[in-house]
Amino acid sequence: MSINVGFIGAGAIGRPMAERLIETSCALTICDVNPAVLAALAALGADTTAEPRDCATAEIIVVMVATDAQAHEVVLGPRGLIHGIDPKRPPLVVLASTLLPATVEAIADQAGKSRVAVIDAPVSGGVVRAREGKLTIMAGGAPADLERAAPVLNRLATEVHHCGVLGAGAATKIVNNIMGVASTFLMTEAMQIAGAAGLDRRRMASIMESSSGRNFGTQDWQAFRTLLGRYGHDVQAAKANVDVCRKDLHHALAMAAAAGIAAPFVQAMSAAADSSTYADIADRWKSLGT
Repeated sequence: MSINVGFIGAGAIGRPMAERLIETSCALTICDVNPAVLAALAALGADTTAEPRDCATAEIIVVMVATDAQAHEVVLGPRGLIHGIDPKRPPLVVLASTLLPATVEAIADQAGKSRVAVIDAPVSGGVVRAREGKLTIMAGGAPADLERAAPVLNRLATEVHHCGVLGAGAATKIVNNIMGVASTFLMTEAMQIAGAAGLDRRRMASIMESSSGRNFGTQDWQAFRTLLGRYGHDVQAAKANVDVCRKDLHHALAMAAAAGIAAPFVQAMSAAADSSTYADIADRWKSLGT
């Protein structure tokens, strides 16, 4: 079944998601600020634009930008999609970025004044799974809106979890990412220490997998090394990933503060991520990567 989709933000995860939608016969309009990315997606058959409002006539619009400010801008800003909608056929907006629940609610509140429905549906799984349509999606919103989005979400993911009301998907993703970010940084340091102690890292990962150190790095040590190699092959690649990690930890601290919950360990991890240089983190990842 073909469906008319707008897609805003074709970055590290957004681009393979967009490619997946093209491959599965969606009529796609891609919006991004990178002309080279637009040219590559146009060659695959997508319509392309640098203006978010050009996506507004699609049935479903996926927003996959990097930050809360960018999400607000592409939906509600002066060039935002809200200014291009047909009031007789308002779209459904799927906020697939990792955003604060409060950001999701604010965007939905303003968009709702133009009869535009919004759900939050952040994704997890990485570049390879994005390209294969095997992501995990954590969604929040009205059941009817999730059902409306299902033809697109099911092309992108093998697991779609309805986490609750609007904003619940965003909250779930942030809590998940506390553990995901911690595992990436701590597993890297643990394996550097293991190597310095003369231990076989592959054996170490196997032992941890059946012990209390189990994490996604021990589940498939070789795949984790490949991931570190991709993240750490140069400083710019590391920067892109570190910036996401820092944002996720800041969001977690904001959620904790709003709830009046002390989170000293998350605070310490966030401070360490903020104070580490991109070059240092790249070197750590590269030293273990393949």
